[in-house]
Amino acid sequence: MSAHQLYLNLGDNGWLMARCGCDDWHQERMLKMNERVSDAVRELEEEFQKHADLDASPTHQLAPPIE
Repeated sequence: MSAHQLYLNLGDNGWLMARCGCDDWHQERMLKMNERVSDAVRELEEEFQKHADLDASPTHQLAPPIE
């Protein structure tokens, strides 16, 4: 997993580019009219997770309560 790192770049022209540090995966897409960047990033993150064979579950866990 250490070879898989997501890099995102949003250009002035509305293109969102994503690539993996392993250089085997890269995606580009243009933002749609009135689309939020966070929505587009979420889609690219999901595609990246498939590439990197990562679990789609959250990467953090809540700590148990202290008693």
